[in-house]
Amino acid sequence: MIPQPDVRPISDKLYRLYEDYTHADNSGKVRRGTLLWTVKAGFEYDGASVPWYLWSIAGLHNDGLMRAASLIHDYIYIAKGRVIVDWGGIRCYIRVTRKQADDLFLHMLKESGMGWRKRNTAYLAVRAWGWTYWKS
Repeated sequence: MIPQPDVRPISDKLYRLYEDYTHADNSGKVRRGTLLWTVKAGFEYDGASVPWYLWSIAGLHNDGLMRAASLIHDYIYIAKGRVIVDWGGIRCYIRVTRKQADDLFLHMLKESGMGWRKRNTAYLAVRAWGWTYWKS
């Protein structure tokens, strides 16, 4: 299980990160080796923008076990894949494709302990509709 970040709602559709959050990723979904993703306190994002119909079909919620995965995923999406990470002890700028961001999201949902059906439903949703956020 990965630790979940300290995020709190600040409106009906917006969350704020209250403490810096770092996630060590060695999944290989973005780069070989270990990447440290760090999101600074104060970052605001919409959490897992789960359409209402998926809430009832799959039992998904935009909070809970999805917090860490949603935070990192939205961090990458908001930057349109141009992010700074710690890679092998060096802070560097990398480019992340939308597919890599979505695959990392799926991997983090699994690490968080989310069941197969729910995590795959969430993954399919970001694959199907995420392009609308990536392009905006």
